[in-house]
Amino acid sequence: MGELHVVVGSGPDALRTAAALAHIGHQVHLVQQSDTPSGLRHPDLPVGTGLIQVAPEHRQIAEAVLGPLVEGPDPERSVVANQCIERLPLGLGGMRRAMPRSVLWGVGKNWLRARGRNAMAEVVGGGMEERSHKDWVVRRMGEPAWHHLYRSYAERRWGLPSEQLSVSLARMYHGGVDDSAVQVVGGGYDQALEQAEKCLLAAGGTVSCGHPVTRVECKDGRVRSVHLGDESIIDFDGHLWVCAAPKEVSGWLGEQLPVGIQNHAKRCVQLSATRVALTGETRDMPMELHILDDRASFWRVTSPYGIENVAVFHLTHPVGSNEEPDDAVLAQRIADEAAAIGIRGFDAQDARVDRLPAWQPQWGPVAHSWIRTVLKQWSEMGIMAVGRGGAMAALDPGQEIGLVIHLANAGLEGQQEIHRVHTHPPVAPLDLEARLSRFVVR
Repeated sequence: MGELHVVVGSGPDALRTAAALAHIGHQVHLVQQSDTPSGLRHPDLPVGTGLIQVAPEHRQIAEAVLGPLVEGPDPERSVVANQCIERLPLGLGGMRRAMPRSVLWGVGKNWLRARGRNAMAEVVGGGMEERSHKDWVVRRMGEPAWHHLYRSYAERRWGLPSEQLSVSLARMYHGGVDDSAVQVVGGGYDQALEQAEKCLLAAGGTVSCGHPVTRVECKDGRVRSVHLGDESIIDFDGHLWVCAAPKEVSGWLGEQLPVGIQNHAKRCVQLSATRVALTGETRDMPMELHILDDRASFWRVTSPYGIENVAVFHLTHPVGSNEEPDDAVLAQRIADEAAAIGIRGFDAQDARVDRLPAWQPQWGPVAHSWIRTVLKQWSEMGIMAVGRGGAMAALDPGQEIGLVIHLANAGLEGQQEIHRVHTHPPVAPLDLEARLSRFVVR
């Protein structure tokens, strides 16, 4: 037998990571800290939109892990503002309806001024320094557009005020257009997770569920054992693959990590997320609704492909927030908020709620520097960062599998470069032609 690799996580990304590693020939043990192998209470609902991206060279492995893939529809995106649902890209009429009439003239005037200033900067040079999400938006769209359209959305989605979020978030989610083909799992979302478990077990992998990690032990500077809450110990001689927030992993390692790395890891924040599925008429709803109205606590509503009359409301919980402890109360609040902003007809009676730890990366201005120093230390200790939690990236299932394959091929020494290219790909820093009418592209 080859080296034993251990995968630790609390959700479906850990299951897919373990299945992909086992399929390509590694001996794998999955430590799923949640009570089920998928980590979900409602695995028939997609965590995101249900659309995935799989590189052609990875499709065979992805289908072994997920099951058959079929080409997906082009994502339809809309925004909800001023009690109106407007499809993207916004036309002039949609722009008028999305904003109060009292501010529309100011938004238009400042947008034209920003366009003119940017055009002159390309000719004569100069411009403005961009460090935050707000800086990026204001330079291209003007401050009134930021205030009325982007500001509240950014804070509800990423958990920090726009002024404190990294400029890279704006570039990636409002700027560059991603025209890559998308796929959907052909057998349903729950069957894709069942397939991942079957793939893992068929390749000789093993699974333990329901016991949190309490400590990770090192020997001669390399991780060599995982201690669980039931007092069991898993010894291994391969790598530790973590689908968990750097802060959580730092806690497992404790004093075995240098103090400076501990501090950097604690600053790499992964926020908890909640999805609330409500029943109602979705026939005329687009696949994604992005919420610009700050009366709602959720930032997106999705109508999952292939599932009728179910809408999934997505929330991000900022650090220190009080997450609603009761599912029924939370569901009723979401239904009431939805009706107040113009999304009517959804019933909280049969709601389904899933809570996802370490699911939404929070990118402050210097988070890139922090995670790179953490990855360097982890590589020296035999730790691979994968999944949404470990990679600090909003990856879909196909991208998660692609990351695992790249890391398995590159090894520990190539981890930093693999993350730079595949989890936070370079974007054009001077994308001055980004369009207000498009609003969001991811």
